[in-house]
Amino acid sequence: MDPNKIKAIEEWPIPTCVKDVQSFHGLANYYRQYIRGFSKEVKPMMELLKKDKEFEWGPRQQESFDRIKDMFRRGDIRQHFNPELPNFVDTDASDYAIGARLQQPGPDGKLRLVAYYTRTITPAEQNYDIYNKELLAIVCALKK
Repeated sequence: MDPNKIKAIEEWPIPTCVKDVQSFHGLANYYRQYIRGFSKEVKPMMELLKKDKEFEWGPRQQESFDRIKDMFRRGDIRQHFNPELPNFVDTDASDYAIGARLQQPGPDGKLRLVAYYTRTITPAEQNYDIYNKELLAIVCALKK
């Protein structure tokens, strides 16, 4: 990941309005595939973007903001995709998000992270039982 982008995120000031949250989310969202659980982590901030919702930055939003910045600092991406190697995909689902992880064997034979995929589920999808939420995660992961 571009060190200048990481530095920009590390130095990003605490959002004070909806437009600030949108700007931070726009930059962070571009790299979401490299951040495990991005949809889950960003959810408290996204709640501030709902129509007719008053902007109130609280402890939940601050924790979300800090965790996302920390994820960029750590750099969760481990290796680049190699089309010659086998792929291993695992998925997960919760009441509000789905996620997937793509891994490939590294030079030492151990599985290495290549990319993450996460997204929040729609209100209709929230009505699915857990079995169907897990299937939704599998289908979305394979489509990506």
